[in-house]
Amino acid sequence: MFELAPIRKCDKLDKDCGYLVFSDATTKMTYLRKFTFTSLVSGLAMLLLAIATISLPAMYLLVHMEYQHGQVDSESAVNAGFITDVLDDHPDRLITDPALERFVKEDVVFNDADEHETRAILAADGKTVFAKTTEETLAWPIASKQTPIIVDGETKGYYVITRSLAHLLHKAAQIFLVTLVGSVLMAYLLHRFVLRRLRLVEEDQSRNAKFDSLTGLPNRNEAIKELQRRIANSKQGVTAVFFIDLDKFKMVNDSYGHAVGDEVMKASASRLRSTIRPGDFLGRLSGAEFIIVLSLSDGEAGIQRISEAIGKAFSFSHQCLGYEIAITTTLGIAMAPEHGNQAEQLMRLADTAMYSLKATRPGGWKIYEPAMSEKIERELRLRAKLKQALQRDEFELHYQPLLHLDDNQTIGAEALIRWRDSDTGRLVPPHDFISELELSGMIVPVGEWVLRTACKQVVLWRKTLPDFYIAVNVSARQFMEDGFVDLVARILREEKVAPDAIEIELTESILLDDEVAIRILVGLKKIGVTLSLDDFGTGFSSLGRLASMPFDVIKIDHQFIAQMNEGERERSVVLSIIALSHGLGMTVLAEGIETATQRHALVELGCERGQGFLFSRPIPAEAFSTSYIGCNRGAEPKYQWMPSPGLPQPRG
Repeated sequence: MFELAPIRKCDKLDKDCGYLVFSDATTKMTYLRKFTFTSLVSGLAMLLLAIATISLPAMYLLVHMEYQHGQVDSESAVNAGFITDVLDDHPDRLITDPALERFVKEDVVFNDADEHETRAILAADGKTVFAKTTEETLAWPIASKQTPIIVDGETKGYYVITRSLAHLLHKAAQIFLVTLVGSVLMAYLLHRFVLRRLRLVEEDQSRNAKFDSLTGLPNRNEAIKELQRRIANSKQGVTAVFFIDLDKFKMVNDSYGHAVGDEVMKASASRLRSTIRPGDFLGRLSGAEFIIVLSLSDGEAGIQRISEAIGKAFSFSHQCLGYEIAITTTLGIAMAPEHGNQAEQLMRLADTAMYSLKATRPGGWKIYEPAMSEKIERELRLRAKLKQALQRDEFELHYQPLLHLDDNQTIGAEALIRWRDSDTGRLVPPHDFISELELSGMIVPVGEWVLRTACKQVVLWRKTLPDFYIAVNVSARQFMEDGFVDLVARILREEKVAPDAIEIELTESILLDDEVAIRILVGLKKIGVTLSLDDFGTGFSSLGRLASMPFDVIKIDHQFIAQMNEGERERSVVLSIIALSHGLGMTVLAEGIETATQRHALVELGCERGQGFLFSRPIPAEAFSTSYIGCNRGAEPKYQWMPSPGLPQPRG
């Protein structure tokens, strides 16, 4: 077991950043280089507040100074006009006459002057004749206007107004101070509430983009960056990638709920943390998958040490929300530079190694080998060809007869799928492609094709044998598909097939979910189809389950038939199955009958029906029609095939 790596706090983040190690200086520089939405909003807000702080007093000053200049101009022009009118009415007067002085002092020319301005009348030569001034020099800035007094086209003098605008500057300064205080207060409120909340949301989103919200571990993107960085900086030794999957974790969620599953996930992350060293990287990819990236100087010895530490950490159960949950792990491992020097490539190869091991036996660890990729490539090519096969109608059904054992009368047939590869012309046996159909999910559309094709065929054969039926195998995945009962009913209706002409064969794997399985079985029984339990005795059978399931036929698995004549113990097993089935009101069919001795023994034990190579291998519909449809009761079939002695033969 290794020492737990210390957790460092991320710059600008309040939560742990896992085990990705960077220097603080690098982190800060990276953060400073980031152009975030919060910084944009903050900058715009500060800019707007600064503009408001400056623009309000500036606008006040600009407008009022413009107004004062205009007022000075107009007053100067008006007063100059008054004086001109007086001089026009008294041509004998000069601008220096005392009478004019009394007029201008008694009239509005000087009377409306205030303490912020001076007014004066100048002679033509520029000398002051009359003036009203302040005791102190007018403060800057000033607005001044000198208007000529023109009588009969001759300039007699000038009227001058000079006004201080300093009070406008004082007012503008007051407005600036008020707006500055308001802007500072607004900036504080924005920073304290709006921007802080926005920053928290942004940092949370930034963290979610890099870290898993449930476990707090770095995500896939961060894992790729860290792995590529280690590969680039690795001078000697190896960089190892551990791709870790929690085995059957989906069953935890399905059985105990997602709340328990989340606790198990967090507990699993904690256990994985305890197995790595300071400086190693631990991340969560997706679902129940984790990744460990580390540098090793001792190669495979170090890999074995870490792998065994992980296995030991998961050797005891989790205690989560009152439940005891046992979880194991499957590890796939790839190394740089041996397996590649690109991060995503190494992760893919480690994933390949993990799934390769999981396909054989979950649990343990395995280092990537090139043969694993070759196997996956073959599977991918097969999957692509199977999709084409469905589109090109390359699948076909072969039929194996089902007989009454006491008189050899053919009463039905089991439909068995085959694939005739158009590229090679070879007839591909089902064990080469059925598992891929199930893994890829193509078993659902292919299963629908099988059922519809069997329905078309049984309509033809029932014209000769009215009670003839065809048994169709249905996979557990197809059976549990939503709407399966409706699909069966619709196909029977569209193909105009009587429900008792079709027998649905199911394996014991459907019994894993009793409640759902019973609901679907009851729905099928309402339609009227016959239900058969295939391979009985090899799966999860129990008397309680069997008694609650509405099956009509029990098929004894071929391995019991092959061993039944080896001793009393083996014979008793078959007898017990037959007795149990009859006790539950079910018909018994034995599959895999290869010898007349087996057939005779089954008849003695009370088994009604049978199938096997003793009677025929699965054959195409045309050959089946020729050999079995129309055969007389009790007559030997026209087409018969016997297995070679001592050679094991494939089942349907």
